[in-house]
Amino acid sequence: MAVSTGDATYLFLLYLRDRVRLAKGNIVSFRASQIANVVANDYLHHSVNLRQLSKKIRELCELMCDLKLMFVLKRCARGKVYAISRDSLLFKILQNCDDNTLMCIVEKFKELQYCPNKYENAEDFVKCLVSCCDMSEVWGKSL
Repeated sequence: MAVSTGDATYLFLLYLRDRVRLAKGNIVSFRASQIANVVANDYLHHSVNLRQLSKKIRELCELMCDLKLMFVLKRCARGKVYAISRDSLLFKILQNCDDNTLMCIVEKFKELQYCPNKYENAEDFVKCLVSCCDMSEVWGKSL
């Protein structure tokens, strides 16, 4: 059964939120195929095409790398290893967001994927993301 892009984005962010909340170090690292495997086994209760799910998650990771929300830690034989550092905006958002905020973030990413020219640059999208989260009290006036 196929997983839509919105569902894949939501499940990806849900998994990342769980990983971020359990993080003890400064970096959370992962591969797209690893996340696809965990999402398919733990969050979905029906069979899915892992290759398609992994491709969608990899595209989302690349989009987030372009927006400077995460970075490529290293390249290995199994693919790229992506990472989120503790001082990044995405880490702070995922650490403090609830399910409604997560759905709002998913909607913003869907807008960006379907209409890539909507925002002038990455900073505009990040500002829109922060305004969507409405968590300025968490990290003060630095944003």
